[in-house]
Amino acid sequence: MSIKDTGSDHFKHMQEALEMATRHAEFLAIDEALKDQDSNNDVISECDLYVTVEPCVMCASALRQLRIRRVFFGCANDRFGGCGSVLWINQGPGPDPEYKCYPGFYREEAIMLLRKFYVQENEKAPVPHTKKVRELKYNIETMSYKHYVQSLEEFIQVYGKENKEIYINS
Repeated sequence: MSIKDTGSDHFKHMQEALEMATRHAEFLAIDEALKDQDSNNDVISECDLYVTVEPCVMCASALRQLRIRRVFFGCANDRFGGCGSVLWINQGPGPDPEYKCYPGFYREEAIMLLRKFYVQENEKAPVPHTKKVRELKYNIETMSYKHYVQSLEEFIQVYGKENKEIYINS
C-alpha cells in the first residue's frame, strides 16, 4: 500500500495546509490512511509514503512511532529535516523500529516548486511584508545518496539500473 496524492487530492491537501499551518502533508496522509481502519494503526506499517520535501523532525518522529515502512521524498529539508538533512530521527536507537528514507525522487522539480513558492509574495498574510527583489535561482547542487543507501545494489533496486551513474558519481 502506498500513501500518495492524486491530482485532486493534492489541491485539497494544499488548501487544508494553507488553512492549518501545523497540519503537515505527512499528517494529512496518515489521517487519510487511517480514516477507515477503526483505530488500527498497524496499517501504516504496510505503507510507503511519498512526499515532496523530507519530513521535518516532528513528522519523522510520528512516522517512526507509527512504524511506517519507507519514505520517499523529493528534496532535502535543510532547516528542519528529520531524515538525514539535520537529524536522523528515522534511524538509530529508540523504542520504535527504524525506517528507510530515499531522497531524490523528482528532486529538481521539488526544489524548483519550493523556490517558485518562496519567491512570491503572500497576499493572504495579515501584514504583508514586501520582499526585496527576489530572483529565482536555477542552479541545483548535486547530492550524495551514499548516506541513504548502503550499496550500489540497494541503489539500483530503489532508483533503477539506468540511474546507477548517479550513485557512482555521488
